[in-house]
Amino acid sequence: MFHFFDRLTSPSYEASCSSLDWGFAPGGPCSARITSADYPALRNTHTWDSARAKAQNPGGEGWLELGYVLHLLEDLTSPAHVRNDPHPPFAILGEADPLEALTRVPDIPLPGQSLIPFVLPQQAFRTLQAWVQANFFSRDSTFQYEPYLQFGEAALGGPRVLDGSRGEDADYFYGPCLTTPLTKPPGFDSWVDPACHDDRRKIAAKGERFRSREKAYPGAPENRRWAEIDDVIADEQFMELGPVIMLYTASLIRHYYEVASPTVEACPAPSGIDDNFNDNFLNPSLWQLYAIPDANAGTVVETNQRLEVALNPGVANVGVRTKCSLAGDFDVQVDFILLNWSSDNHQGLSLGAVDLGQGTFGVNQVLRFSESGGGFYVIVYRGNHEADWGGRRTGIHSRA
Repeated sequence: MFHFFDRLTSPSYEASCSSLDWGFAPGGPCSARITSADYPALRNTHTWDSARAKAQNPGGEGWLELGYVLHLLEDLTSPAHVRNDPHPPFAILGEADPLEALTRVPDIPLPGQSLIPFVLPQQAFRTLQAWVQANFFSRDSTFQYEPYLQFGEAALGGPRVLDGSRGEDADYFYGPCLTTPLTKPPGFDSWVDPACHDDRRKIAAKGERFRSREKAYPGAPENRRWAEIDDVIADEQFMELGPVIMLYTASLIRHYYEVASPTVEACPAPSGIDDNFNDNFLNPSLWQLYAIPDANAGTVVETNQRLEVALNPGVANVGVRTKCSLAGDFDVQVDFILLNWSSDNHQGLSLGAVDLGQGTFGVNQVLRFSESGGGFYVIVYRGNHEADWGGRRTGIHSRA
């Protein structure tokens, strides 16, 4: 409810605070209403001020607090969050937004892109919110400006349709590409609009509700407010927005480092990062446990002179991550055995390098996957479009 900027003010949902208020107000209470029910006021204890105050605390507490603020910033690259468009994932009070409906992986900015030198952290929120609102529609906020406004609606910015036949066809409305100094993402040195084709980009779809209204009111003036965002446009929006939030997140992290001087755990010397997992104690200076979607997904224990990873039934991703990063050329290897592994369990064991970015098939990784019928295959994912099959597999985490 407090992840919208400007604040959420729809007929069914209303919040007293925007994400900017929620992330930066010094403990101010925020309240919310869903339909006719008012909810008690809340205070956010994970603010920018909290991240600064805990910057020197052990265990990376300041970085954890910063993560809450980064979440609010990242939400601003979902157009619904800057266009007063609530999108709960159930039909009784609305519908999920297509941009958030599928798992997508952002591309990194083009090589040579500099980080943005923010003067204040709020600058990141304001510039990003203004750019996203001006150039993207969400599912239920297409063409929310004159002359298409419905009764009582407030006008918002948004992309405009190109003139003439280039502005629409049977399926879509088209606007100009985000390539001019005024439309490209603020702070970008070099930018290529990945959704630009034939000098135009899709901005709204003539979906089922648009066609239904045309059939119900034949001959009536076209009302583009009934257009929507389909999965095709959502995919293209994410191609555009993904590199933007990567840059803004990295830039705000640097700004935090410069103004708060947080504790940073140094990587050990190259010879010291080796770990044979044989002392029945997981080294907390090297490894961080994780379990997705929650702690019930499985267990990771260093025991029996090895690291044992166990998955519970259901969708899960369980393992360990390094607590530091490597630079330059590096080689990472790990030996493994499958202790209790049915031959057709449709589960995988992988060794991945998350910081190298993600491509079409996910994170750069080596993956061993068990298939139906007792077979298995090994895939090496490299970059956006490459996948090698076959070969021997090493890994360090397990997932369903």
